[in-house]
Amino acid sequence: MISQENCQPSIDLVARLRGVPDTLRRLCGERTMEELQQPAQDGGVAVVELLCDLQDWEEITGERITRILREQRPLLESYDDSLWNIEHDYASRDAHAVIEAFAISRERNVEILADLGESAWQREAELENRGPVTLQWLMERTANHDDRHIAEIMEALA
Repeated sequence: MISQENCQPSIDLVARLRGVPDTLRRLCGERTMEELQQPAQDGGVAVVELLCDLQDWEEITGERITRILREQRPLLESYDDSLWNIEHDYASRDAHAVIEAFAISRERNVEILADLGESAWQREAELENRGPVTLQWLMERTANHDDRHIAEIMEALA
């Protein structure tokens, strides 16, 4: 249940985040592993690589949410994800299994966010190489990251 203390943007953001796994299932559900592992026609990454990136970031996001809510202004590490596709061997992963792992991680994170009051959304952390950020800011960036990858997936599958 969403706290009455929540403001509309937080409620909308939670709903937006919650819907992503179903969007990914709709886009990829009928596709074969081969289709999802094919590099994009424009030379971009394969759909499975985009899905893996979403899953890796969702795990980091969960850790960040927990730290922001439990610690006073924690220092959050920044990450360079530019080589994750190679380091984590994204191309060989099962895209459908990745979607389901992402869905579990996202649901866990959304359940935490859904009950937060506005003061919790405004809790701050210090993001390495960036400075002070709020939980709201981090989750908006997460939603924007989702949107970019969904658009790339749609383009790759068109």
